[in-house]
Amino acid sequence: MEQIMQMQDDIHKLKKLMDSVFEKIENQSEQHPYDATDAYTDKDRIVEMLNRLSSRMADADMSNLTATPTKDATAEDIAELKQNISRIEAERQNINRRAGASLKGVL
Repeated sequence: MEQIMQMQDDIHKLKKLMDSVFEKIENQSEQHPYDATDAYTDKDRIVEMLNRLSSRMADADMSNLTATPTKDATAEDIAELKQNISRIEAERQNINRRAGASLKGVL
């Protein structure tokens, strides 16, 4: 459960970063352009966070296979975990698509 909370925290941080990127894009002007250097820096940070999140997701799957639980998981617990993992993966893919689209718009 702690790993899922860490992943949710990573998703929240990633969403804040994406929101700041979109804000930079929306607020750019002739006097304050969102230049390519900043765009690539933001892209690198986003990719790094996505990689870390993917790594944590893989670690969480492995720990579910190798951990010895103190109590048996109920069908509801398993369904909830699967739903959380699916939601996190969908959000990660959505953020990845948004990052790619925003960078294409900037460049």
